[in-house]
Amino acid sequence: MDRGTPSISDMVLSTIREFNETFNMLRDMRIKLEKLNQLISSGEVSPQTAESIRRDYMSQLIGLLDKFFKLRAELEDLRVRCIVEMERAKVDAGATGSSDIISRLEELTIRIDDALESLDMDSRLFIASQYAQYLKSPGINQNALREKKLMYRRFVDSIIESWLVDKADLESELSDLERDANNIREQLKELWVRFMVGEYDRSEYDAKRSRLEEDLSSINTRITDLRDKLDTIDERIIELTSVIGAEEVEEAG
Repeated sequence: MDRGTPSISDMVLSTIREFNETFNMLRDMRIKLEKLNQLISSGEVSPQTAESIRRDYMSQLIGLLDKFFKLRAELEDLRVRCIVEMERAKVDAGATGSSDIISRLEELTIRIDDALESLDMDSRLFIASQYAQYLKSPGINQNALREKKLMYRRFVDSIIESWLVDKADLESELSDLERDANNIREQLKELWVRFMVGEYDRSEYDAKRSRLEEDLSSINTRITDLRDKLDTIDERIIELTSVIGAEEVEEAG
């Protein structure tokens, strides 16, 4: 066990480093593609002129996507291996479970989890959508297609799992904001009544109303943003899952 652990450690750290480097290159490639699209949209570059550049970028992107999914699968496998080795070490260490090996394996597992969860939702959706397009391309190696689909499926499943947690938090925030907005509307009604019965003069009323309306506007903007985000990500995830589903149906046929 002592001889094996350094090997696992080296593999984990090396794979995490390569995984992070690959993601950084994917992020840079995304920026390049977005800038190219902006140049085309602004008319600074014609679609014809940009086409060869786009083909080059997309070729690089596909290579990076393949590498990203391969490294991600390796990290998931290494995580399982760490957990198995950790349970074995706990048995070897006895009831106390005190062991440097156990601590090291726990640390490696946490580092793998951190690496796998380090991508924000927007980046995950970009990677998944680009890979989905790649899986549908006619030039893909059919012999490797099944394995690529499996890696894609696992990645989409992780997106869904993460989104369910994030979505619950966003929906909770949305509910709180809607309650706050309703409270402010009630305050505005009450303020108007107090003004009408002469409790406030016009200047006091206008000042208080202005502050409340400003708060309400800010809350409504946040509510709109949250609803748009919830709807957009839901739609994108449905699209990603339907793509792989359609492909599997075609294969079965």
